[in-house]
Amino acid sequence: MTPLESMKVRLGIRVPDEDCLLMLYLEDAREFILGYTNRTVLPAPLVPAWIVVAVRMYNRRGMEGDASHTIGDITRVAEALPADHIRLLNAWRLGKVLSVRGRG
Repeated sequence: MTPLESMKVRLGIRVPDEDCLLMLYLEDAREFILGYTNRTVLPAPLVPAWIVVAVRMYNRRGMEGDASHTIGDITRVAEALPADHIRLLNAWRLGKVLSVRGRG
């Protein structure tokens, strides 16, 4: 199953009408994960996390920049990634070298 198909199943979307929008969220989620982990290629074990991040981004559309959103009696809270996903991403982070000092 492709990441797009997996995302559609998780969201309960059966028509191709939103494929372009979903692909944008998949691209944004991929770039987020690559930036967070300091990588240039997404490792295969992070593909499930990639899809989850994309689904979370899709579900938060319209709330960009808001911590919560209330309409009538319904309040939606924009939660960051769950702790288990943050731990997973942290395990794949690469360190950055700030300086290299030669000895001589």
